[in-house]
Amino acid sequence: AFTGATPQAFGQSNLVVWDLYGKFSLGSASTNYSANGIQATSITGGPGISVQGGIDSALGATRFFMTNASDAIANQSYFELTVTPTVNYSLSFSALNSMLFRTTGGTTNGPTNAAWYWSRNNYATALASTNSVSTSAGGAAFNVSLSTNGITDATTFRLYGWNGDNNGKLAIIASASASQNPALLGAATLRAASSLAWGGGLGNGSWAAYDATNATKANWGGNITPINGDTLVFAGTTQTNTTNN
Repeated sequence: AFTGATPQAFGQSNLVVWDLYGKFSLGSASTNYSANGIQATSITGGPGISVQGGIDSALGATRFFMTNASDAIANQSYFELTVTPTVNYSLSFSALNSMLFRTTGGTTNGPTNAAWYWSRNNYATALASTNSVSTSAGGAAFNVSLSTNGITDATTFRLYGWNGDNNGKLAIIASASASQNPALLGAATLRAASSLAWGGGLGNGSWAAYDATNATKANWGGNITPINGDTLVFAGTTQTNTTNN
């Protein structure tokens, strides 16, 4: 496995843009970055592939030698990225854009086939696939059209490749266009004001605390935190000392 490509830009069109400029395959490892209601991981690789350098402004790897999608999935031959909404936000996705390139020649032919999958259907069916990954130096666009909204948990996207030589490379490369570099398009939406009931499950008295992994331990019903306009309800509780921090 490997990490690289720092998530950079956020907004209501480009939710996330991963910076590949000046990277040589592995790039610089990064931690999660969050802004405007979303956090994103760096681009990582599955254990079935091997990181390879030599391609400027790209994340490249080899070992995409499986002959079909099912075997590629079983072999964990993928690039991967994950996005998660921050507390009080939901996400909508309209597109996942990328530029792909494969090497050619002798025993170094990269995979002809590639497909984007996602965790929202447990990687059961492809979001988009191609049997003609570009061999031109600048690569070619490989985009996924999406129409999904109301997402309140993590979503992982995986790019699988197959039908290549063991030493052939598949690379996600940089583009002159921010929306192709690669980019997840959509919107992050702050929830509407509502009535929140205090539960105090975390036991720390903090208005701003929530537990992303266990909603039953939440301080507030719905496992969220107060926003402007919320009605806060403490009736029926023994709460006497709540801190707004």
